[in-house]
Amino acid sequence: MSSQTATPPIRFEFRKGTFLSRVQLHLIYWGTHWRDAKHPSVADVSSAVKKIICPGRYLSGLAQYNRLGCEPVVDFVQTPYDVDAENPPKTFQDDATHSDVVEEVKSLMGPIERESPPDPHAQPLYLVMMPPGTTCSSTDTDGELLAGEHNWFVKDGHRRVYYGWVLHGTIERMTIALSEELAESITDPEPPCCDDALAGWVMKDNQGEFQEVCDVCEGITATVDGVRVQTYFSNEKMDCIAPPAIPK
Repeated sequence: MSSQTATPPIRFEFRKGTFLSRVQLHLIYWGTHWRDAKHPSVADVSSAVKKIICPGRYLSGLAQYNRLGCEPVVDFVQTPYDVDAENPPKTFQDDATHSDVVEEVKSLMGPIERESPPDPHAQPLYLVMMPPGTTCSSTDTDGELLAGEHNWFVKDGHRRVYYGWVLHGTIERMTIALSEELAESITDPEPPCCDDALAGWVMKDNQGEFQEVCDVCEGITATVDGVRVQTYFSNEKMDCIAPPAIPK
């Protein structure tokens, strides 16, 4: 008999957390770079996002994880406050002790929501696009730099706000990371750190670490409507998918 531990089949389970069926998506472009940015520009990123959230396309495969049986609805909200000329720290922090990203989101929520009042039937998701030359002080479990991350915080003592960030890069690198953070924010908006009390759709690997739907598909990408995206795992297909594309 082999002494090796067999790899368990991949199967995501819903714990006790949340699935975001309807999202108000805000992109925040942090830093003076984004005022006149090119390759990619603000328009490049925004155009790609509109294709990623188009109904019946990339996010449609997430319907299998929605108890309502339908794909999540994502409304892309744009306001004059989306570009913040204040530059972030070169090495920004986003962990349990402090988050520069959370402070940035909090500082802009007021003017953004006055310009575009929140939909009471949707959850806000703020994704922050970082400028060139910035890195996060945190690393992944292998000690490698993160390309993006998502999390949540409580505002005004009761209101849950979901957020994420994406490091600067080529448009392809940014849309891969952005699509991953979007898909995982929807399926597991309150990611677990050491227990599954708030987890949405997750699984545990052989080391007992929580994996989200894109984690197990790392390195497998696809092109949807001309936009490079990260694939995510499908319990139905038992494979990595990015509708309607064929992953590569």
